[in-house]
Formats: sequence, structure tokens, C-alpha cells
Amino acid sequence: MRKFTIAILVLATILMVAGCQKQSTPVEMKVAYLSGPTALTMLQMAKDKPSIGEEVTVTYEQIAAPNVMMGKLTANELDMAVIATNQAAMLFNKGTEYQILAPSVWGALYMVGMEELTDINSLKGEEIALIGKGLTPDIMLRHILKENDIDPEKDVTLTYLSGPKELLQSVIASRYSFAVLPEPLATTASIKKEGLKTVLDFQEQWQALTEKSSYPQASLVVNKAFAEENPELVATFLEKYQASIEWANENPEDLGKYAEELEIGLPAAVVQKAVGSSNLKFTKANDVKDEIKAYFEALYNIIPESIGGKLPDDSIYYNVQE
Repeated sequence: MRKFTIAILVLATILMVAGCQKQSTPVEMKVAYLSGPTALTMLQMAKDKPSIGEEVTVTYEQIAAPNVMMGKLTANELDMAVIATNQAAMLFNKGTEYQILAPSVWGALYMVGMEELTDINSLKGEEIALIGKGLTPDIMLRHILKENDIDPEKDVTLTYLSGPKELLQSVIASRYSFAVLPEPLATTASIKKEGLKTVLDFQEQWQALTEKSSYPQASLVVNKAFAEENPELVATFLEKYQASIEWANENPEDLGKYAEELEIGLPAAVVQKAVGSSNLKFTKANDVKDEIKAYFEALYNIIPESIGGKLPDDSIYYNVQE
């Protein structure tokens, strides 16, 4: 009887140990961010690799092209990623398993020119250069123009250039009266072109039109299945992500160094000067639903396809565990 009791105790111990081992199964996280300005939110994490927890390995991947990023997300190859918020809606409407976790870039679009703009209506008859037809800069410009009774098809001439390099060169050469530039391209232009002025702050225009503080241009998204399996890990990652954004805002010089070391395509001097107007701010998606919805509605009203053809329902938002 004594031997039988000992055997039962040994078996129970083995089962308990096995259960503990199962709970501490190693977790591998795959996180991606795009080269360029959205990378600024995650540079500190990608460079310093803070601990997310025991037995947790995080791989940070920098991706140069948005279409490559979208391909990886569509194939469910990533656990988290920083992408344009409208792309999160497109993924959601395609039926992929990604939710918006944390908007982190709150508008960074500016119109520049050599002459001050006394009134937005004085844009009538002018030619405006920009990039990305059908993308965020184009949609936001059209929205602002329409809300100010300016027909973007009749009252102004919108000239779409091939990419950031051509747009920057055109601004430096003063080929167009005005141009729409995202940060940090706007800062790059101001450094290279003496006398260049910011004539229209899209974020201020948005606030005046919507009574919302700004619009969530880029967000951190999470794979729903991964989040459901690892809610505490997601919460910890969010804490580190928030710290990374706060560090970026408070340490522009070091941020510039990190940008060059990780080769995100932005010079240190530009990053240092541009971070203040890049509007990096950590927010949890479930705390700013109204702001996200207002943004989606504006995009949908201009170009429905920019968010996948319909307004997402509330299941697009990940509910962060406190």
C-alpha cells in the first residue's frame, strides 16, 4: 500500500511538472515595420530589443515596400506590424485576422510653398504637386478642399508625381506653387530650400473640420489568434511600444542615430528636426474609436476602396486587457 501511495505521488509530481513546462512554452513573435517615418515609433525596440517576457523571442523585420508588408499580413505571416491605418481596414474587410491595437502616428501631412497662404480659398486656380493618387495624402487633401467648397477636379490642378524623390526635387526647383509633403519629407525640403514655408497644416484643418484632435495615420496591428493566445504578452509589448514612442519624442538626437544605424532611409539630421512635427503619440485603439471612425468615414466618402469598400465594424478594434 505504501509503495502504491508513493507511486501515485511520483506520478502526480511528474504531471504537475509537465503542466508547468507546458505553460512556459517558448513564444516566437514576428513584428514588422515599414522603412520611413512609421519606423520611428519602433526604432528603440528594434535596436535595444527590450525583454517582453521569459521564453519570448521577438524578431523585428524592416520592410521597404507597403505591398510586401500587405502580402505578409494577408498570408498571416506576422504577429504584429505598424502600417497605415486605412490598410488595417482593407485587411479587415478582406477577412484577415488583424485588429487595430494602437494608433501611433497622428497625422504628419503639410502643404508647403514659397508664398504665405492668406486664405485656403486662394488655392483656387493653383497647381498642387503630391504623390500617391488615391492614398492618404491625396484623400486628405481632397477632403479638406471639398469641406472648404473647393472642387478638387475643377478649382485646382492636382499633379501626381512618381515618388518622394521627384516631389522633393520639384519643391527645391520651385516647379509648382504648392506641394503636399508628409514628414519627414517636409523637413527635408525646408532644409534644402531656403524660404520654404508650411502654408497649410492638415492636422489643424482636420481638427477644425471634425472637432477631433487629429487623425490616426498609422497604427500597430495584431494578429487576432496570436492575441487571444497571448493576452498578457500583448499587454507587455504595448507597454514597451508606448515607452519606445515616448523615448523617440524625448531623445531626437539618439533617435536620429538609431535611424541611421538601422538604415530606415532617413538621415539623422532630418529625423532629429522632424520628430516634433511627426506627431508620434501612443494611444490604445479602444480608447480612440471615435477618432478612428471619423477618419474611416472621411476616407470612405472620398475613395471607398481606400478602406476596402465599406466601413469596418467594432470587431476591428482589439480590446486591451488592463
